[in-house]
Amino acid sequence: MRLKADRLARRLGVIVFAACCSGVGAAQTPSLRTAIDALQAGRYEEAQEIASELASCPVDPIHRAWLIAADARAEMKQYSSAVRAYRLYLSGSVPEESRRYVLSRMQQCRAALASATVGARSPSARLTAQELAELGRVYGRFFTECSDNFVVKALNPLLAKLIAAEAQSCLRRIVRDILGDQEFPHVVEIHVWGSQREYLANARNAEDWSGGRFSIQSVNGLLTRRIDLTQCDSKGAFLTIMLDRILPHEMSHLVMQERFGDAPCPLFLNEGLAMVNESADHNERILRAGAVLADEADYSLESLLLHTPPDGGQAEAFYALSYSFTSYLYSRLSHQRFDLLLEHIKEGCTFADALQRTLHVVPRDDFLLELCLAWRKRAEEDAYFVRSLMQARNAAEGQ
Repeated sequence: MRLKADRLARRLGVIVFAACCSGVGAAQTPSLRTAIDALQAGRYEEAQEIASELASCPVDPIHRAWLIAADARAEMKQYSSAVRAYRLYLSGSVPEESRRYVLSRMQQCRAALASATVGARSPSARLTAQELAELGRVYGRFFTECSDNFVVKALNPLLAKLIAAEAQSCLRRIVRDILGDQEFPHVVEIHVWGSQREYLANARNAEDWSGGRFSIQSVNGLLTRRIDLTQCDSKGAFLTIMLDRILPHEMSHLVMQERFGDAPCPLFLNEGLAMVNESADHNERILRAGAVLADEADYSLESLLLHTPPDGGQAEAFYALSYSFTSYLYSRLSHQRFDLLLEHIKEGCTFADALQRTLHVVPRDDFLLELCLAWRKRAEEDAYFVRSLMQARNAAEGQ
């Protein structure tokens, strides 16, 4: 307890120092002090609300309030949001002592994010053993369940209800990330087949190795949006990755198609965002991406930006790198800026031009090189954290 109190005291000391040395006006001091008092008292939600409002005020913003908002978010374990607030604080004139403190806190937040990734709780992990056994049963007829945007047909009544609820939850998250302020007013058919053989016989243009597929087809002038899925594996057990990975992955592709229409979308971005939207951990992809970048010192980002599918032998590395780079972009950009990036790409900009326009920076020939170096550093750090945490967990389980 004493150690935790000392850490909090040091943190608050830096915050007060940053606020005072920047010249807080008399009219601003009470509000800023209210935010600091709330943080000190452990009222983190209140502290971050007050500080965020002060920092983003369109009339007289208090830039240093971002530091209070960031610390409050970090205490609430909102690590991605905290990192964004810390960056906003660093974008201004910052005393050296505060800068060192903020960089340290950002590293701690990233470590916590990596730890959360290792222990991510997928939808299937919330199911009991009895429910998993029941979901593996294939009945002789289809059961239909409906939600706001989905009509689900499955050969198991419990599975039909589960997919309808999970699909609606996934859609809300994915629409926010890909469509921004736009709505998704359409109804999507979801067909869940009992086995991969039945899935391949009924899904449209499905690859032999796949377990899920989205499609958009025009029938008599009407567009039909559809996702086909597989219920059981080759041994007849419920296919949990269908719920955790395949459903959100294919839904992301469907919504991305809605966003881009006939405009080309870079393959790395389409696949990377689909993987980001999966409801399961990405430890293997993080480790694979880190290993590839560590082995290839001269890796060029241009090779990832190509629109052509990868060769069979390079597919695993391509998908890992696509996930890594897309998640890096996603963590660095606000929702508004990520939406703007997608819009520039849709309008026909190259990725490099689209990102520079989004960031409002002057175009430079070495932009992709510097971006690649920054991403490489982050990817290797993420791989290090995941590897260390997995080793610690395995050691603890072995005791």
